[in-house]
Amino acid sequence: MYLHLHPDRTHHCRICERCILRMDHHCPWISNCVGHHNYKFFLLLLFYAIACLCFVLGGMARRLVYAFRPIVRILNIHL
Repeated sequence: MYLHLHPDRTHHCRICERCILRMDHHCPWISNCVGHHNYKFFLLLLFYAIACLCFVLGGMARRLVYAFRPIVRILNIHL
């Protein structure tokens, strides 16, 4: 008879083939499970990715308006 003992609040990941404490999900972006030990780092990854996206789009906003101005004039759309 096989007896499997593991700590409370652990879940087995089928992809990683190991038990994760307080597992949230398996993230394909970091190729790892998000759980108790790396949840903070995963949230920081998301925050910095969104901050970088906002910074890049904010810097490109004026250029995008000038780039799409001829298309807007052709379609007779007034902004």
